[in-house]
Amino acid sequence: MKKFWTFAVLILNISLFCSAANPARDFIYEPNEAGDGIVITGYQGKKGGRIVIPDKIEGLPVVKFDCGPLDGWSEGLMYLSVNKKNIKRKLKDGSIRPRITKVIFPDSITEISAGEFGGTFESCTELKSVTLPDKVRAIPGLFSNNNPRLVNIKMPREVEIIGESAFSGCENLKSIELPEGLKVIADYAFSGCGQLRSIKIPRSIEKIGSMAFGSCAELTKLDIPDKPIRYVSIELTFDAQLREYERADNSAFAGCSRLPLSARQKILNTGYQGRFN
Repeated sequence: MKKFWTFAVLILNISLFCSAANPARDFIYEPNEAGDGIVITGYQGKKGGRIVIPDKIEGLPVVKFDCGPLDGWSEGLMYLSVNKKNIKRKLKDGSIRPRITKVIFPDSITEISAGEFGGTFESCTELKSVTLPDKVRAIPGLFSNNNPRLVNIKMPREVEIIGESAFSGCENLKSIELPEGLKVIADYAFSGCGQLRSIKIPRSIEKIGSMAFGSCAELTKLDIPDKPIRYVSIELTFDAQLREYERADNSAFAGCSRLPLSARQKILNTGYQGRFN
């Protein structure tokens, strides 16, 4: 019995350790305009690997994540800083900041934007997993594109818009669950996800943008609702503002050459008039 309780306590301690958030000193932050919440604007921690964003800092809830790349070139959260003086440590390979492998957002965050230039986690070559907060309604453009090791994304339950190129070029992403309530998939959102094999588009979808699933060459299973869908060119800016162009666009599934004829016909029934090869 004693051994059982010792084992149970060990498991509990491991669980608590794994869920512990990074300390506030690892982040650059400021109060929001109302003064009742915290906005995270950067990361300055010494360690890479797994990063857990805290739900409170200095007694206030963390409500917004507003991070973009430093000086327009992006290596994701590792490089985010409002001041170059904060960046002094260099690794042996010359890169700045340790590389991250996993990011967990707290559910206290209700808004995510990607700074002036976008690309919050763009080209984070070691990033494998991102857990997004359930109450976020829009994922900004270039949020996590060109991440070759990314295999897992936990999408927000309440997300309505996925921004332009948000997950494009994530070549090892094999499947993703899009929640009911999603309305818009913007241009290039999942383009170039070369290992994406299956996806289910929820009945709530209203618009799909240019090349949204373009060049997903291994896509063989696609569930899509039997309803009209607008295929138009759509952007979601880095500050999560939706911009839609008037022109129709029929390239959403271009390069999805392995889709079976039955899946293609279902897509055509929604109003798609473009190619699949």
